[in-house]
Amino acid sequence: KVPWFVICQTIDADHLEKLKQTIEYTGNIKYPKYSGNFKNSSQMGRIALCRKKLCIDLIKLECVSPKNKLPLCPPEFYPSLIRGIFDGDGSISVQERTYIQNGKPYGPYIQKQCNIILHKDVVNDISTILNSIVDHVGFADSKTEYMKYIRWSSTKDVRTFADWIYSQPGPYLERKHEKFYS
Repeated sequence: KVPWFVICQTIDADHLEKLKQTIEYTGNIKYPKYSGNFKNSSQMGRIALCRKKLCIDLIKLECVSPKNKLPLCPPEFYPSLIRGIFDGDGSISVQERTYIQNGKPYGPYIQKQCNIILHKDVVNDISTILNSIVDHVGFADSKTEYMKYIRWSSTKDVRTFADWIYSQPGPYLERKHEKFYS
């Protein structure tokens, strides 16, 4: 019996509660203190799924894959797949900017930038999907040699991406959704 863990920050505890209700999970959400690689480790919550049948069903449906492999799914499910990846390993930053042209300030205006950190083995797959949605996808190295960032920041691209990932029903992190549309 090998448990599958669903882990997220405690600020997203309502997300775990929704999952709990959807799968009729009767256990408690645990808030363990992690050591090692987790920053703010006391701010994590988790659900452990230990039912053998559930784990086997998830594997059969290809809902679970190693970190360096993308789950196989038909293209019509790409928005949901990428939304899940973005909720888990992506971020959106919002900054107020002013720019100066010919000595005259313009702004302030809001600039949004999206990032997803991925295992280097899936960067090409994800960037192919994203390049069919947004115009300008960039790449950056991370502090870890086997991870890469994919990022985009034009107002149009950020809005197009948000509209695309939220075009299908399904769960999502409210706080990220709000940043896109605020």
